[in-house]
Amino acid sequence: MDWLVQIGIWASGAVIVVGVMQWAKGILPKTLPTWVYSLMLPIAAIGSGIAAGGDNNIFNGLGIWAVAQLGYEIIIQKVKQRLEK
Repeated sequence: MDWLVQIGIWASGAVIVVGVMQWAKGILPKTLPTWVYSLMLPIAAIGSGIAAGGDNNIFNGLGIWAVAQLGYEIIIQKVKQRLEK
């Protein structure tokens, strides 16, 4: 698979995963323990990797997981910090 296509799959999958997690945080009860959200990320990432199709479903899922984790920590958390100031 072309490396540019691979990067596109990981980036788009990460955006989907982070979006689904933020949506779930908005509708699920606030009393849920944080470990629920910690489990949600890898499950959603591997599911997104499988949905992307191709030969390397688990590889795509792990790549999406990594990019989503970095993207969440870098983008979402920085935006939250700036909005709280």
